[in-house]
Amino acid sequence: MIATFPESLYRGLRKSEWLIDGPHGKKKPSQLAFEPDPKTAAQRTNGRAETSINWADDENALHLTRSHQNSQHGVAELQTLKLRELEANKDIQGILSHERRVIENNPYHGNLLFSMTVTPKYRSMVANALALYSSVIIPSME
Repeated sequence: MIATFPESLYRGLRKSEWLIDGPHGKKKPSQLAFEPDPKTAAQRTNGRAETSINWADDENALHLTRSHQNSQHGVAELQTLKLRELEANKDIQGILSHERRVIENNPYHGNLLFSMTVTPKYRSMVANALALYSSVIIPSME
């Protein structure tokens, strides 16, 4: 069975340094917002490191993401089409993938998965590409 995914995903912007000034007075997420936690790789059978996301299945997904403590500085939104384009890029293919992994109290949860077979700088470069294609939804709800 092939998993289906909605048109976009959300990533909470937990830290102020995850939000930077972009062109035309707009805020952009930094690559730090998308860099995986290497510790998560040890807990997975496939050895990939995770960046936690929420899939934008409906309007409640954004509300849940914005209300979470990990969204103090807003929410990054990335179109799934852009994610798939990056995953298919010859320099990224096999390094970046995604999944849906529902957790308790969050039916929207998933992960961006990064291969640990490349250097940390290369993973940062991939995270930078994700950030570049993302937009920011601010402010976060109180």
